Amino acid sequence: MNKSFLLTPLLPLLTACTSDEQPLTSRPETPVAELSAPMTMHLQVIGFDDSQTRASTAHQWTDGAMLYLHFYNGQKHFRGTATYSADDDSWTCTRAGELAAADRCEAYYFEGASTDNVRSVSLTPANAVYADQQATYTYEEGTVELLATLHPLTARLRLKGTPGLGASLSGVLHYTGYNADTNTLGTATTAVSAQVAADGFTGYQHLLFADTDTRRLSLTNSADGSNVNFSLSFPEGVLSPGTTGYITIPTLATNRGWEVNY
Repeated sequence: MNKSFLLTPLLPLLTACTSDEQPLTSRPETPVAELSAPMTMHLQVIGFDDSQTRASTAHQWTDGAMLYLHFYNGQKHFRGTATYSADDDSWTCTRAGELAAADRCEAYYFEGASTDNVRSVSLTPANAVYADQQATYTYEEGTVELLATLHPLTARLRLKGTPGLGASLSGVLHYTGYNADTNTLGTATTAVSAQVAADGFTGYQHLLFADTDTRRLSLTNSADGSNVNFSLSFPEGVLSPGTTGYITIPTLATNRGWEVNY
């Protein structure tokens, strides 16, 4: 079938465009080249409860460890990374823009997360998230120098109970990922499930209260079945960023002050 008739009504419109009108389509943007440079680190990692401060010279960074960075150069800002090489105990900075002689930088460290993708990170409650959103950098003679102190963004919590006992915890917020292009952290308020190991504890979960006004958690354990739910409001300060602790899983026999909701 000849479909040329479909273009006929458009011809007057196309010929009527003036010279200062812009086309409806635009050329694709030219990809920004990744720029690399050696990096000198002045880096501290603050532990939970401020129990330890791990300087970059003391902390045992593993080969390929990565910091996700967001650089500022005046009004411009762009993503970057710092990658550690154990072979020569050095860091290399890669970024998607030109640096100033000195400016602000944001630094993120995702403990235990995969660093295969430099543009995004997937996170679970098992991953600790550290950040310094007021870090600074200088750039001189081809070398980047970073000054940052990384603090945990969540509390660290584990559950205590009978080995093999499972539990589901609601009323918490946890991080789900990081988008390096938009410099944003994703969050979720879905329930977190864990199972008690042979030592009587679950693994650590990195959490915040979903509602900081009520600070109320709900917990369902496998011993009492899915129809029995416990809830409790906690005092201010619990699950504050940087704190660490544990909660004993309540049961019908030992509810430890938790309200029972059937």
